Amino acid sequence: MVSYTYRQFQAGDEEAINGLYEKITGRKRSFKQYRWQWQEAPGGKGEIWLIEAEDKTGKRLIGHHGLMPIRFTCGDTNLIVGKTENTMVLKDYRQKILYPRFEQRFFREYQSRFDAFFSTMGPQAAIRMRKALGYLETGKWEIYTWNFQYGSAIKYYLEKQLGNQSKIIRALSLIPPISRTINSGGNSIVDVLDSAKASQPQFFETFWDNARNELSVAPRRDREDLEWRFWNNPYNTYKTILFSFDCGAQGYAIVNISNKNFFILEDIHISPMKRELWMLALKDLAVWCIDEGAAWLRYITTSDGHPKEILDLFRELFDMGIVLRTREACIKKNDQYMPRCISPSSSLKISTSDWNITGILFEGRN
Repeated sequence: MVSYTYRQFQAGDEEAINGLYEKITGRKRSFKQYRWQWQEAPGGKGEIWLIEAEDKTGKRLIGHHGLMPIRFTCGDTNLIVGKTENTMVLKDYRQKILYPRFEQRFFREYQSRFDAFFSTMGPQAAIRMRKALGYLETGKWEIYTWNFQYGSAIKYYLEKQLGNQSKIIRALSLIPPISRTINSGGNSIVDVLDSAKASQPQFFETFWDNARNELSVAPRRDREDLEWRFWNNPYNTYKTILFSFDCGAQGYAIVNISNKNFFILEDIHISPMKRELWMLALKDLAVWCIDEGAAWLRYITTSDGHPKEILDLFRELFDMGIVLRTREACIKKNDQYMPRCISPSSSLKISTSDWNITGILFEGRN
């Protein structure tokens, strides 16, 4: 006879949790990587709940539900928003326990700690389950790719599908890359910093104090938030780009350069929120990427992740790319949304729509 119990995380559970994580995902995670994600965030230690099975052979960990506390702002108001992460159950037990009941219990336990909740991307079954907790499918995910070298995207995708020993890949490698020309936006970049130096400029002491009032619900970008998510990240390598304009406007972008050919724009904000300033910054950023040898720059947001004029700008400058357009034409693709929920315990009048969404909200691993 097997009995199932649940409890909160206790010091010393890290090894068992990482073992469960590896069994389910196939990825190894060090204690350092675990501590960074779950214990060192500015919002506090994560909400970690464990499901255990016990029989005559002993007790073992079979499931994990995690909530990462992310600092947000809404104008002058500070928020703590919980992000569901690493929710997992061993395959052999998925038909033996009714997992939604466990998450409902966890939700009741921790809801008073948070102002809102969200999930990024996950299985449709998990998204359906969270609807019962009050999560709304708000904001459709959109992926944009700014291609700088024609053919590189096709080669990258085919290599993923066919392997780099494919005859097609070998043939493509003989074709010289054709670079795209991007006109400078006006030399708005004033500094490019690696992670060791990115926390030093005075810029980050005051930038978010002013910029936060331009947005409704948004992830907080004080120095300690960026330092934790990017500059102390144990998985990836980033460059932080600072922008300055003659009118006095300022901004920054953080680019994941872990893959030297394919860059990811993880976070960006230009203040004030004027289309012409964002246009100048994004064009200068593209020129910098080309100078660094990048074949593309990718950006992920949601259909409500920026004000309309800024989102339209991304749609104008970036595109889905020939590979993604072809793939979507061949594969029936379901739209993916970002589920969000206002905490039943919160007295704040905030909405689940029009959140500022960038890659700062992703898990941060490679």
